[in-house]
Amino acid sequence: MKVTLELGRAFSKEAGLSRLELEMRAGASAGDLLLAAGAALPALSCVDRASGAVDLAAANLSVNGRPVDPRTPERTPLQDGDRCYLYGVMSGG
Repeated sequence: MKVTLELGRAFSKEAGLSRLELEMRAGASAGDLLLAAGAALPALSCVDRASGAVDLAAANLSVNGRPVDPRTPERTPLQDGDRCYLYGVMSGG
């Protein structure tokens, strides 16, 4: 199945692209997407060098507009055609 990963402004500048189409296996989760994104874009600052996956302590992920829980991304299933968005951690005050 194919999913689209759109990158937020800071990550798109680092990667030199704003969107990436990823081929995922049937039954894949947001956790699998984080590994695939890390493998496809290893130079991103949010990629954990030890695991090779995008670290949700350094980025946020949403799937079809719904935020993914950073503690349990493997509980968010993906489906063919999903639109995912990876963006920087925001802080307020």
